[in-house]
Amino acid sequence: MKKFRNLALVLAAVTALVLLPASNAFPAKAADPVTYSVKYVSDELGWRFQANTSTFDDSSKGQDMYYLLQDIKDGDLVVIYNDIDTAKNLNLGNAHLSNVTYTKNCRSAIVYAGGVDDCYVLSGATGTINCDVKNAYVYDAVTFNFNNNVESLSLYAADQAKSNLGVVGTTGHLTFSTPPGQEPSSVFMDYYDFPANTLRFFDGIFQPTRAGYKTPEEHAQQQAQNPAESAPQTQPSGSDDSDEYDEVPKTGDSSLPLWLLCAAAACFAGGLFLNRSKASKAL
Repeated sequence: MKKFRNLALVLAAVTALVLLPASNAFPAKAADPVTYSVKYVSDELGWRFQANTSTFDDSSKGQDMYYLLQDIKDGDLVVIYNDIDTAKNLNLGNAHLSNVTYTKNCRSAIVYAGGVDDCYVLSGATGTINCDVKNAYVYDAVTFNFNNNVESLSLYAADQAKSNLGVVGTTGHLTFSTPPGQEPSSVFMDYYDFPANTLRFFDGIFQPTRAGYKTPEEHAQQQAQNPAESAPQTQPSGSDDSDEYDEVPKTGDSSLPLWLLCAAAACFAGGLFLNRSKASKAL
């Protein structure tokens, strides 16, 4: 009788675990993005950083970049300061950053990163970025190079472009217009689909190295003729990759409580069978 009660208690406990909502799934919350301000302090100290601020406090020399590389993650933001004219490499690791900003008159920062969603290059800045950029925003006169692909490049100036600017990779869309909020607003340039290493500005003069970019009308016509190129690619329903994905347990999916329930039920049934067998022998 005691064994019977123990089995009943086990069965009840396992049943409760199964019925509790999300009892075997503990979703993790992603850490909030962190803003880092980074500055080249001196040849002795090199690049230093301060966390949770977009303004570098010169009264504090900040921390060694070794610690930033341990902590920086996808989605974080980096604001760059540099007063030294000689080119300085800035390694931000392999994280895909949501924002990289070259502050006004920032000098000669050569950035390496895993990718950038929004890159702001403010007036007077000089530098290079060595990763793919989704959206680039360039203000007034800068000297700057994008060494990988740029999905959208927006230039802002009051009347004419003044920058020395180049893109080594492809450029999906180039616009040149008055700064946001300025009235009257004007769009001076609007082109699409630059092949790799063709977009160039020298002293503000647009000098593509060879033809190949498209007007908005040509771009729209191409999209209409080739809609598959702009549509997201979907996995065929019967493909091996799709089948393999379906077989992988997803986060929060687990059959362990069900197995425990079945095992407990089997034990319970076995216990009853043994008790009846003993009872029949006793008779």
